[in-house]
Amino acid sequence: MAADAQFPRPNVGLKSAFRMLLPAALSGLSVSLTVPAATDSPDTDDPIPFAAARTDSEPGPAASVRLSEERQRLAGIAATKVRQSTLGAESVVQGRIVDISPLLELRTRYRAALAESRIAETALALAQKNRDRLAKLSQEAIIATKELVQAESMLAAESTKAATARQRVLEIRETAIHSWGAELFRLAIEGDSSLWDALLQRRKVLALVALPATVTLPAGTRSAYIARNRERQHAVHAELLAAAPNTDNLVQGETYFFHLDAARLRTGMRVDVWIPRHGQAVSGVFLPRSAVVWYGGMPWVYVQSGTDSFSRRALSDYEEYGDGWFVRAGVQGGEQVVTVGAQLMLSEEMRGQIPEEDDD
Repeated sequence: MAADAQFPRPNVGLKSAFRMLLPAALSGLSVSLTVPAATDSPDTDDPIPFAAARTDSEPGPAASVRLSEERQRLAGIAATKVRQSTLGAESVVQGRIVDISPLLELRTRYRAALAESRIAETALALAQKNRDRLAKLSQEAIIATKELVQAESMLAAESTKAATARQRVLEIRETAIHSWGAELFRLAIEGDSSLWDALLQRRKVLALVALPATVTLPAGTRSAYIARNRERQHAVHAELLAAAPNTDNLVQGETYFFHLDAARLRTGMRVDVWIPRHGQAVSGVFLPRSAVVWYGGMPWVYVQSGTDSFSRRALSDYEEYGDGWFVRAGVQGGEQVVTVGAQLMLSEEMRGQIPEEDDD
């Protein structure tokens, strides 16, 4: 019957049943591994080449797995010697690369309005001189009174134009400061600067850094490090420019403008920002994400204790750092940590904990 083909027969032992079902369960793990077929045990029914592996300890806080060097090679298991490192105290916050097109538009409008204002002031000065000249001639009865009236009318018109032009400049200035802040207005709109030239030529970019609502920028902070995808080792040094007048749409906290070399950053990118904070540097080791496995709601790593033995250790003091982890306790510098195949090690450990039982 079809049902007989789907389930183990009643007289099949518990261990055999687990061996039949475990490969299907393990197939859901996100591990891609191509392993050559083992030739030393042609009659084995193990689903993966761990025939020589076994778990030495009972299930508990930590366990060890034994695996021959040949089996390690076939399974692609690789361990890396980690180094003790020091990490300065930093906070990781969010930021984005700012589009300076609106700033460029404000600069163009401001420069045009300023030019119109200067033209209007010049016309006003000429109208004032013409009116004063005609007033003296009128007092001496050299010209008709209507000419003076016309000059005074022209002076009033030019005065109105000049006042309107000045108001236009003031409005654009207030808009720019409201949107970008006084410092950026001074550097990019009101005057010329090397920073503005670098921004225009894409040699530098402007980053808006947003702090969490409960965090403030440490006093004396003048720089930070910025990168994508939490790649701290590739972070670029950034200089503080000024406080930003507006908050970020996603993070409702203090915001600041930083400028940095463009590198591979593009307008609109979300970035990670490392800001120094007060505190002592801490010691630990850097681990790639591939070294960490999750079991029982906790992160673990496998440390090689001998040529064919590995122990599983819990990580209790750590933080995500770039594309890996910085671990302060649980692993020491100089130890060999499994960085390729850690998930397979955990699967084999769990398989080794299946209780022994006679097949019959």
